[in-house]
Amino acid sequence: MSDPLAQFRKQKSPTGESSAPYGSDDYQAFKAVDRRQVRLAFRPTNHAWERVPYGYLLRVVEDGIYGTELCLVYTFAVFVILGRNLTAIADAIADERCEFVQEYDESRWPMPADPDAPFVESIEVHVQKLPAEPDAASKKAH
Repeated sequence: MSDPLAQFRKQKSPTGESSAPYGSDDYQAFKAVDRRQVRLAFRPTNHAWERVPYGYLLRVVEDGIYGTELCLVYTFAVFVILGRNLTAIADAIADERCEFVQEYDESRWPMPADPDAPFVESIEVHVQKLPAEPDAASKKAH
């Protein structure tokens, strides 16, 4: 008996790991999927990758028709994505159907040939630091 859901399951590699775009030979700026996602993965080149719940996303801010800047305002941080042709990424995020956004890494991929394809030059994370609480000794002095 064949599996009626086989077409919807993730394909396994010979090593048993799920196939993922990370090991791909071609650069992919983002991955849009057909169903809503719980988290959005950010894959910058210069620091740790993060998977952030969509539930904390407050606003998606973009620079209109230019498609060169995209800001994602969360309750705890602002992610600034710079590049070109970012409108498709903004649309996928706004619909909660973007699985990941990935910064281009020249050491991993050749430069994409398609000038109209989405391209992420950088991903910056800005977190507001809360003022430090005074220690117990200084509280007693007041």
